[in-house]
Amino acid sequence: MDEQGFIERLRREIKRHGNQKRTAKALGISEQFLTDVLKGRRGPGKQLLSALGMEKRVAFVKVPE
Repeated sequence: MDEQGFIERLRREIKRHGNQKRTAKALGISEQFLTDVLKGRRGPGKQLLSALGMEKRVAFVKVPE
């Protein structure tokens, strides 16, 4: 999943909880942090990823010549 896919997943979670405030509380993060992640100002931390049942992985791939 790329960053845009993650943001879409997060937006579905917000819709499920009804609003950002309830979502942040349910995920154990501040509402401001949630807003920052949604606006691309911050990346999701371990707590947010864990609450969504996710983890961050980095991949290196060869660029075609």
